[in-house]
Amino acid sequence: MVAEVLPAKSSDGKITPEQHRFMQQIVDVSSPEKKDGKFVLNTGFTVNHHRMQMRYRSIAVTTFWQDLFINAANAQGLEAPQVEEPEPLNMFYATDAMIDGFSKLVASQTLLKKQEDGEEIDIEKDMARISQDIKDLLKDVDTGYRPRQTKDPKPNQITKFLPEWDLRVDKNYDKINTRRKLKKAIREFVNLVGDLIIDQVKPFHVFEYIDALLDEASDMARSTLNDKVWQCSSFFKMMMEKNLGITANPFVGIDLANRGKATVSWQRFTNDELHKIFAYDWREDQRILLAILITTGMRLNEATQLSWERFNDTEYQGIPYFTLLSVITDEGLEETEVKTSGSERYIIVHPDLLEILLPLRKKTGKVFAFSENYTERQVNSTLAKIVDHPKKRIHSFRRTFKILYRDNLIDEKTIDALVGHAEGDASRRAYAGVSVPTRHEHLRKVRHPWLKAKPKG
Repeated sequence: MVAEVLPAKSSDGKITPEQHRFMQQIVDVSSPEKKDGKFVLNTGFTVNHHRMQMRYRSIAVTTFWQDLFINAANAQGLEAPQVEEPEPLNMFYATDAMIDGFSKLVASQTLLKKQEDGEEIDIEKDMARISQDIKDLLKDVDTGYRPRQTKDPKPNQITKFLPEWDLRVDKNYDKINTRRKLKKAIREFVNLVGDLIIDQVKPFHVFEYIDALLDEASDMARSTLNDKVWQCSSFFKMMMEKNLGITANPFVGIDLANRGKATVSWQRFTNDELHKIFAYDWREDQRILLAILITTGMRLNEATQLSWERFNDTEYQGIPYFTLLSVITDEGLEETEVKTSGSERYIIVHPDLLEILLPLRKKTGKVFAFSENYTERQVNSTLAKIVDHPKKRIHSFRRTFKILYRDNLIDEKTIDALVGHAEGDASRRAYAGVSVPTRHEHLRKVRHPWLKAKPKG
């Protein structure tokens, strides 16, 4: 039995000082002694001790022992034991995505400290170096993925396979938001329909799930329901790879018909409507949000994630912007949840918006304290009173932005770059297209006089 050699986890999931010191030592593996695994870390164990523990806690070793116990019981005519599936947090399973995530965590802590000490850093190069050091450290550690060879006497209920599903999702999907939704949907199904045996799930159970979702949220969009069907279908696709008696994926071919709210084609606001909207007596934070939406063309979920650490007015002289790319904050590496990789871009601040933002600027912290869903409900409720049209709500600001620039003869390539339909600023190819200075020049061609509208009285 290999001893527990990793620093203890904190109850709130944050990095403890012991974990931070441990990670710092892991990063520094430059000497031959450390690369050979003989160096003693401040935990009291060598690098090789840690490697041994990781091998012992690998999935392949676990499934080997599970099979051994069950085969031994069967050979002796004894009742086979029901072996509990281990928690994923107690297993060692290293995928490239997991190693990259760990690398970013370690690098962000290291680079943040260097920044605070006034040292120059190269995020791209330092990230790559630390990632490679950790990959070298973990080489030959994981024994690979070995599925069970025996059937567990425990019924093949959905929850039995959730730990394996979580590992599969973490391995195959890079975006945090996609992983979260894939894990959440099948658990929603279990909560609303039941922990069914895998081969007993039928299409009528899918409709039961959909109807239960609509009972909880009657205005749920049909597109959202279709997404949840696909997410659960992905889980059952994995189940069909196993010999569990499933002949068809119950979530494939599901026609939701009229269930869920149909997708709305949002219409633009007229100039008169924009003046009426900004003349309303909004809360200050809501007014600022609407000003950002109309002057940038951002999606609502992008705007509600903005933080002051993401504001920059020095890299491009005279061009202030917020970045939706990864940034280092006091909490470590911060990434935004955006719709596509092309949405990872610089949000250039229009001069009319800058007048509003500068007096409110802070060094750190979120620009908005509210969530996307709460804001959408609150703002849409008020917009419905100001503009009496069912297809003119908060998402109309993005459409209005595009049309304002088309009316001013701005080409579609530039508009796509501004709203996040292009390559994105994380891609080198983005700079071969519409540069930041060019976008800034075109952005200024439309003015927003409605921002100066004041409530009556």
